[in-house]
Amino acid sequence: MDRETRCTAINIQCAAVKERYALHYAIRGSNVENVQALIDAISLSNPDVFGNMPLHTAIGRISNNTVVMLKRWMLLPEMLQEHIHTPNITATTTRDERDAIILIALLRNGADIEALNTDGVTAASADINDSKTEPIVRQLFCMLNELDELNPCK
Repeated sequence: MDRETRCTAINIQCAAVKERYALHYAIRGSNVENVQALIDAISLSNPDVFGNMPLHTAIGRISNNTVVMLKRWMLLPEMLQEHIHTPNITATTTRDERDAIILIALLRNGADIEALNTDGVTAASADINDSKTEPIVRQLFCMLNELDELNPCK
C-alpha cells in the first residue's frame, strides 16, 4: 500500500503529520538544539492541526519532575541564567531537563502564555493533568521577561 492510499485510509493521522510544524516535532522530541535553531525561523504563534501553539505542546510534555526542577532553578537565579544563555546539553541530560530548557527558550523568545488553542485553553494552563503547572509557568514567564517594558507582570 503506497503512502497516499494509507493517508486516505487514516486521514486524521496523516493530516496531523502534514500540518504539524517542524518546531512542534522538535518540542515533542525534546530536541533542544533543533528548537533553538527553529525559534528564530518559525512563528511561535503558528498552531498545528490540533490548534496547539508550540508552547501548548511544550507545557503538555512537562512532568512533575520538570516542575520541581524549574522551581529549583527559579530559586537560584544563576542556574536559571545559565540555562537561558548557555544550555549545556550532554548525553546525561534528562528529558525533564531538556523539556525545562525548551520551555525557557520558548518563554524567553516571546511565546504567548495567553494564546488559546481551538479548545479555548491558554498555553499557560495547557497541562490539564497537573493544575500546579500554570502558576509555575506564569512565574517563570515573569522572571524571564522582567526587563521587558511590555511585561504584563509589572
